[in-house]
Amino acid sequence: MQSAAYARALERAGLVVLPIPPTAGPAGARALMARCDGLCLPGGPDVSPARYGQAVDPDCEVVALPSSDDLELDLAAAALDRELPVLGICRGLQVLNTARGGTLWQDLAHQAGAGGHRGPGDDSGPGGDATSVHPVDLVPGTRLAALLGRRITVNSRHHQAVRELGAGLRAAAHAPDGVVEAVELVDRPFALAVQWHPEEWDAESSRTLFAALARACAGD
Repeated sequence: MQSAAYARALERAGLVVLPIPPTAGPAGARALMARCDGLCLPGGPDVSPARYGQAVDPDCEVVALPSSDDLELDLAAAALDRELPVLGICRGLQVLNTARGGTLWQDLAHQAGAGGHRGPGDDSGPGGDATSVHPVDLVPGTRLAALLGRRITVNSRHHQAVRELGAGLRAAAHAPDGVVEAVELVDRPFALAVQWHPEEWDAESSRTLFAALARACAGD
């Protein structure tokens, strides 16, 4: 976990958190995963463009951490192979999409002309902490819409997002500018990811999301 906020949110939902550190290595991480009933993929640095077949655009200020990519892409694949419940948050959405062969916008403002997903006045670059608050529209008929309703307000802090969806994924929510804000795997009962930060957002939608993960981990 990058932040205690993830652990607090998961524990409030009744889950027991087992952190899997990058130092565990592939075998150690898989051994820890074998003890888990589900996987939460947290926020963090950018996914390296090499993971989805692109060269780094020098104008996009990509800040990647290859060791995190190694660990989390492997864990995502392992969880999906075991059909475990998966919840991705921010970078976690990007990891899930990349694990399924999708691609990302390396920088929304530069490549897609979409701003407003970081806070106003943020001059710290892609690694900064400024937060934007904006609505997202849930896609009717998706599992996420069944959980959260038609429209919610979220906290957003990212400069990358889904460009092309990975195999088996569908968009489950969009920002007003069309950016994909959530995805779900259509052939799994609970494998979804959101681009916002529910662990830091005190709202009914956040509690509902973590409670749904808890139910899925319990087999309900």
